[in-house]
Parts: sequence; C-alpha cells; structure tokens
Amino acid sequence: MIRRGFNRFKIIGFANRDGGNVAIIFALALTPIAVLGGTALDYARAARARVQLSAAVDAAAIAAAQKLAGTYADRQQAALSALEANLAASPLDSLSATVTDVNGAQGRGVTVEADGVMPTTLIRIVGVTTMKVGASAEALGASGAPAEIALVLDNTGSMINDMPALRSAASNFV
Repeated sequence: MIRRGFNRFKIIGFANRDGGNVAIIFALALTPIAVLGGTALDYARAARARVQLSAAVDAAAIAAAQKLAGTYADRQQAALSALEANLAASPLDSLSATVTDVNGAQGRGVTVEADGVMPTTLIRIVGVTTMKVGASAEALGASGAPAEIALVLDNTGSMINDMPALRSAASNFV
C-alpha cells in the first residue's frame, strides 16, 4: 500500500513549523506579566497606605503638640488616639508609633514616627508577603510671638452681589 503525502522525515519538519507559537510564547510570558501586574497593584496600594499614614501622622503630631503644657503621657495618648481614629479603614497591620519631644531653636514640639506592615496580594507569587510603610511628622507649639495677618478683599464690580457676605466673613475672621 502506497500512502500519498507520507514523509518519513516528518519529525525533522516539526521543528520548522511555526503554527501555535503564539500559545507557547503567551504561556511562557504569563508569569512575568502577572508578577509585574501584581507588583504595580501592590505598589499602588502601598502608596495609598503611605498617604493615609502620612495624613494620620500629621494629625497625631498636631494633637500631641496641643498637649505641650501637659505630661509626656498626655502627648503620647493624644497622638495614639489620633492615629487610631485616622487609620480605622487602613490596610496596615502591626502599626507602631513613637512620640518624641523636641526642643529646638524654634521652640518646643513633638515628632511622631509611625511604621506599619501592609500584606500584599498578587506578588505573593514570588514570595513577597508584606510591604513596610512608614511616615513621620513634626509639630511645634505656639511660640507666643504675635502674628501679622493681611487680608486682600475683592471689592470690584464682580462682587456686587456678594459684598454683604464678604463683609460678614471679614468681620467674623477678625
């Protein structure tokens, strides 16, 4: 029996065929693409957590600076309370905070430093399970020196309808 189209060197010709290469290349590239995408996603989450932590540390430093007349324990409690209130919806775990008194040329104040750990999502594939996020802020107390404030008020024709509100707001401010 004679078969037509039979090529006994079919196996050798297999190496020269390129049908299906896209599927193989896609399968090989899928892991690095997933790792890069996961890294970008987790980095964006960490950046958002850092912004939240920065805002919370700023609020904690201001709250602690308002207690400069009190004891160190009062300042520490005020800072920790502000941190807890501002980070209630944060993805950070194991938050640690340090409150330090500062005596400088510009006056007394406090420095608040906070660190937290954020669990990762997609880059766990490569073994990175957490990302560390930190922030610090410093707030100085009132120096007691008088402050000079200047107000610039628009009294042009464009404000004709809003002039009573402008007068009221300016007198309330003063």
